[in-house]
Amino acid sequence: MNILSSVSQEKFNKKPEEGGWTVGMTVEHLIKVEYGTLKLFSGPVEKSGRNPKQKIEKIQERLLNFDTAMTAYGPIIPDEKPKDKSKALGKIQDIRQKLTGLIEIVDLEEMLPVLNTRFLDI
Repeated sequence: MNILSSVSQEKFNKKPEEGGWTVGMTVEHLIKVEYGTLKLFSGPVEKSGRNPKQKIEKIQERLLNFDTAMTAYGPIIPDEKPKDKSKALGKIQDIRQKLTGLIEIVDLEEMLPVLNTRFLDI
Protein backbone atom coordinates (compact mmCIF):
# COMPACT_ATOMS: atom_id res chain seq x y z
CA MET A 1 0.00 0.00 0.00
CA ASN A 2 2.93 2.34 0.64
CA ILE A 3 4.09 2.02 -2.95
CA LEU A 4 0.59 2.61 -4.32
CA SER A 5 0.14 5.62 -2.04
CA SER A 6 3.36 7.14 -3.35
CA VAL A 7 2.14 7.13 -6.99
CA SER A 8 0.74 10.50 -8.11
CA GLN A 9 -2.88 10.73 -9.33
CA GLU A 10 -1.55 11.50 -12.83
CA LYS A 11 0.68 8.42 -12.93
CA PHE A 12 -2.11 6.33 -11.37
CA ASN A 13 -4.01 6.62 -14.68
CA LYS A 14 -1.11 6.82 -17.14
CA LYS A 15 -0.90 3.96 -19.64
CA PRO A 16 2.52 2.32 -19.87
CA GLU A 17 4.25 2.90 -23.22
CA GLU A 18 4.53 -0.83 -23.86
CA GLY A 19 0.78 -1.28 -23.32
CA GLY A 20 -1.00 -3.03 -20.51
CA TRP A 21 -2.88 -1.68 -17.53
CA THR A 22 -2.44 1.56 -15.67
CA VAL A 23 -1.70 1.44 -11.96
CA GLY A 24 -5.35 2.40 -11.40
CA MET A 25 -6.57 -0.46 -13.58
CA THR A 26 -4.34 -2.89 -11.69
CA VAL A 27 -5.77 -1.66 -8.39
CA GLU A 28 -9.32 -2.02 -9.77
CA HIS A 29 -8.47 -5.60 -10.78
CA LEU A 30 -7.19 -6.31 -7.25
CA ILE A 31 -10.36 -4.79 -5.77
CA LYS A 32 -12.53 -7.06 -7.93
CA VAL A 33 -10.51 -10.18 -7.13
CA GLU A 34 -10.26 -9.46 -3.41
CA TYR A 35 -13.96 -8.51 -3.17
CA GLY A 36 -14.77 -11.88 -4.76
CA THR A 37 -12.52 -13.56 -2.21
CA LEU A 38 -14.31 -11.69 0.58
CA LYS A 39 -17.68 -12.90 -0.73
CA LEU A 40 -16.32 -16.43 -0.96
CA PHE A 41 -15.09 -16.41 2.64
CA SER A 42 -18.38 -14.86 3.80
CA GLY A 43 -20.64 -17.34 2.02
CA PRO A 44 -21.91 -20.77 2.97
CA VAL A 45 -19.44 -23.64 2.96
CA GLU A 46 -20.19 -27.21 1.92
CA LYS A 47 -17.90 -29.98 3.09
CA SER A 48 -16.18 -31.93 0.35
CA GLY A 49 -15.78 -35.68 0.29
CA ARG A 50 -12.04 -35.40 -0.34
CA ASN A 51 -8.94 -34.35 1.56
CA PRO A 52 -8.99 -30.53 1.63
CA LYS A 53 -5.21 -30.42 1.12
CA GLN A 54 -5.31 -32.57 -2.01
CA LYS A 55 -4.65 -29.74 -4.48
CA ILE A 56 -2.70 -27.30 -2.33
CA GLU A 57 0.62 -28.07 -4.02
CA LYS A 58 -0.81 -27.39 -7.50
CA ILE A 59 -2.47 -24.18 -6.33
CA GLN A 60 0.75 -22.93 -4.73
CA GLU A 61 2.73 -23.87 -7.81
CA ARG A 62 0.37 -21.92 -10.04
CA LEU A 63 -0.09 -18.84 -7.87
CA LEU A 64 3.58 -18.53 -6.91
CA ASN A 65 4.92 -18.88 -10.46
CA PHE A 66 5.83 -15.29 -11.30
CA ASP A 67 7.36 -16.28 -14.66
CA THR A 68 3.93 -16.99 -16.12
CA ALA A 69 1.45 -14.17 -16.60
CA MET A 70 -2.15 -15.08 -15.87
CA THR A 71 -4.93 -13.67 -18.01
CA ALA A 72 -7.79 -11.87 -16.30
CA TYR A 73 -11.28 -12.78 -17.45
CA GLY A 74 -14.83 -11.43 -17.33
CA PRO A 75 -15.82 -9.83 -14.06
CA ILE A 76 -12.27 -9.17 -12.83
CA ILE A 77 -11.12 -7.17 -15.88
CA PRO A 78 -10.86 -3.45 -15.09
CA ASP A 79 -12.55 -0.88 -17.30
CA GLU A 80 -10.66 1.83 -19.22
CA LYS A 81 -12.08 4.79 -17.24
CA PRO A 82 -9.72 6.94 -15.15
CA LYS A 83 -9.66 5.91 -11.49
CA ASP A 84 -9.77 8.12 -8.42
CA LYS A 85 -6.66 7.07 -6.50
CA SER A 86 -7.91 7.91 -3.00
CA LYS A 87 -11.25 6.12 -3.52
CA ALA A 88 -9.56 3.06 -5.03
CA LEU A 89 -6.99 2.80 -2.25
CA GLY A 90 -9.74 3.28 0.35
CA LYS A 91 -11.75 0.42 -1.19
CA ILE A 92 -8.85 -1.99 -1.30
CA GLN A 93 -7.84 -1.16 2.29
CA ASP A 94 -11.42 -1.73 3.46
CA ILE A 95 -11.64 -5.09 1.68
CA ARG A 96 -8.28 -6.19 3.09
CA GLN A 97 -9.30 -5.27 6.63
CA LYS A 98 -12.50 -7.31 6.25
CA LEU A 99 -10.54 -10.24 4.77
CA THR A 100 -8.09 -10.14 7.66
CA GLY A 101 -10.99 -10.24 10.11
CA LEU A 102 -12.59 -13.19 8.33
CA ILE A 103 -9.34 -15.13 8.09
CA GLU A 104 -9.09 -14.93 11.86
CA ILE A 105 -12.55 -16.48 12.42
CA VAL A 106 -13.16 -18.76 9.42
CA ASP A 107 -12.17 -22.43 9.62
CA LEU A 108 -9.73 -22.58 6.72
CA GLU A 109 -9.84 -26.39 6.70
CA GLU A 110 -13.50 -26.13 5.69
CA MET A 111 -12.70 -23.45 3.10
CA LEU A 112 -10.01 -25.41 1.23
CA PRO A 113 -12.41 -27.50 -0.88
CA VAL A 114 -14.33 -24.36 -1.83
CA LEU A 115 -11.15 -22.48 -2.70
CA ASN A 116 -9.85 -25.39 -4.75
CA THR A 117 -13.00 -25.67 -6.87
CA ARG A 118 -13.89 -22.01 -7.31
CA PHE A 119 -10.54 -20.39 -7.90
CA LEU A 120 -8.61 -22.77 -10.06
CA ASP A 121 -9.44 -25.39 -12.61
CA ILE A 122 -6.95 -27.99 -11.40
